[in-house]
Amino acid sequence: MNPPRPWTDRGAALQVSRGARFVVIDGRRVELSPAEAALMTCLLAHGGEPVSRARLLFSMRAGSKGKPLPDRAVDFAIRRLRLKLEPDPSTPRYLFAVRGRGYRFVSPRDADARARVAGIDPNTARSLAVALDRSGGLVQLVGGSAPMRGGMVRAIIDALGGPPGGGVRWISGWFSDPDALTRAVAAACGPDLPVDQTTSQVLQACPSTIVVIDGLTGGNPSFADHLDTWRSVAPQLSWIVTSTTPQHLNADAGVELLPLGDPEELAARIRTCSRDARQALATLLASRGPIDVDLLSDDLDEQTLDALDRTSLVRISGRGVARRASLVTGAEELVAAALSPTDRRHGVTRAHQLVTRLLPEASPSQPWPVLLPERDTQARVMRHHPLFMRVVDGAIRTSQAADLAVAARAFALLCSSFPQERMGTWLQTRGQSLLQASPDLPELQALLHMALAGCAAPLVHPLLIGVPDRTPPKLDDETIATRLTAGDHHLAEALRLAETHQLDIIAAAARTFSARLHTARGALDTARDIAHAARIEHQAWGDSAGMAVAALEMAHIASLQGQPTECTRWLAEAAPRLATSRRPAWAARVHVALGRLKTMEGDDFGARFHLDPALVHGRATNDLPLIAVAARLLAEVEARTGHASEAVLRRRESRRAEQQLADARLLAEGTEKRAIEQTG
Repeated sequence: MNPPRPWTDRGAALQVSRGARFVVIDGRRVELSPAEAALMTCLLAHGGEPVSRARLLFSMRAGSKGKPLPDRAVDFAIRRLRLKLEPDPSTPRYLFAVRGRGYRFVSPRDADARARVAGIDPNTARSLAVALDRSGGLVQLVGGSAPMRGGMVRAIIDALGGPPGGGVRWISGWFSDPDALTRAVAAACGPDLPVDQTTSQVLQACPSTIVVIDGLTGGNPSFADHLDTWRSVAPQLSWIVTSTTPQHLNADAGVELLPLGDPEELAARIRTCSRDARQALATLLASRGPIDVDLLSDDLDEQTLDALDRTSLVRISGRGVARRASLVTGAEELVAAALSPTDRRHGVTRAHQLVTRLLPEASPSQPWPVLLPERDTQARVMRHHPLFMRVVDGAIRTSQAADLAVAARAFALLCSSFPQERMGTWLQTRGQSLLQASPDLPELQALLHMALAGCAAPLVHPLLIGVPDRTPPKLDDETIATRLTAGDHHLAEALRLAETHQLDIIAAAARTFSARLHTARGALDTARDIAHAARIEHQAWGDSAGMAVAALEMAHIASLQGQPTECTRWLAEAAPRLATSRRPAWAARVHVALGRLKTMEGDDFGARFHLDPALVHGRATNDLPLIAVAARLLAEVEARTGHASEAVLRRRESRRAEQQLADARLLAEGTEKRAIEQTG
């Protein structure tokens, strides 16, 4: 390893000699021991990136001349270095612990330079970082352009020594009411978790993460109540909240940034943009939320993106295909005034076209693409849910048949991807409005009733089928009982419309959903009979996806009744039908459930037969819940068959996936059921 170059900037508060054998702090020379020098050299060689404990220990052993070192030698050396280097060891400025990744050394000169380039005072960033580093810390940024907000967030993270193990999740949008904020937070923090989890459960399952909300508008006092609740249930999360005006959020610290800029100058800058850039701005204005860059325009090139970025009104985040664009909070009125009426109309039209492009094909003869969407479709809906909601609201206003047809599919996808706990009252109110706007469209009404009924009792997550000690739910909550009653009403209406207008697939699907409602009530025998009859009906109409859904429901019922053989039978029927219905993610998760049952039976060959291909699919699609469960089960099988090294590899793979989905401390203490319920 090449020795690090010495720091020659005399303005820096800390200077390190070549070889890191001594440091100079404010003109005072401090000698380092060989172990401390070896550790310092390794940290400097990585240029500010986190270095694992194992790598640091290896470098210390290389410089110890064969002397044995204790397991916690790295921690002891870091503690001694902080005592020697840090002005206040309790609030480090140079040596930072990065949870789950090791330690990081940050040059004060580099961090301060980045902050000053962004127009940020480094001392302000450090004071905000101290406030954010508390349990459930929250800091508030008021005003500012996109570059200034991004620069302040980066400066705070630099002052912390880097992001935590869960990274940084940036949630962009114009949040004027708590329900909209709740949906955005749940979509960003829990895209892979079951849809029957509340937002609090989603946040509890997150690893240590910095959540940036950009940003709040208006002065709704309920924002503070929601944030206080989330901070109490998920203290491992830290919050940076931006807003156009000061909010009463019980923040630990806050700062007011410079305003966006001169409105006339910004408007002139928008008008001089290219046609593609103006149309992209209009689309972002119409969507009221972030959009994937590759969806904004087919002709959007890097030059146009640079033009959008130079307006200081658009935030472009992410990399590669994950790049997203959104308007900065507070810029809506300025952008709307600067764009021409033609540009604004084009934005509304383009937003509608984007939703049409994202929607899968569905009809009363084949409703399952929106009632049982594939994982990638659900992910797209969650990323662009403000856009879908805008299209639904627009169709209610126009009441045009073509718009209502698109809105009905968009609404059904929202029902399948978001539970009622995360959507607030929006689903019920907009569902009723769509029903009132389409009295002469019985096929759309039947689909809407099915979507609303599905909200009452979501389909059980396949990874939860077969988990030991699962018992039927108890209806102690009056809200749940009311919801199930509403589900019965919607199913009765869907059946009436299906029988009147000969919508055979909808009628069979309604009976399948009825079985789900009976299962939720604990009437398992009745639910089994209804699901079996629905399966036969689906078979009569050649509906492979419907047969798979009915088989999954019967497997769930058999699991609750303690009948593993019956459960295996129905899962084995569902898996190939899901695969032929172009739902590989659902099929892979069913194979994991089958692998669990085979593992419990002691059938190691059968367990491998199901778990191996499922794990391959999970790796290819980065399906973290599937990887966490399948790898854990395979580790058990490998250990039982004497393949200790393979068991260690699979166990490590499972833990890596778990750490990205939930707090590893909770997972280490719980049973497999608790881990699956928290990770999805």
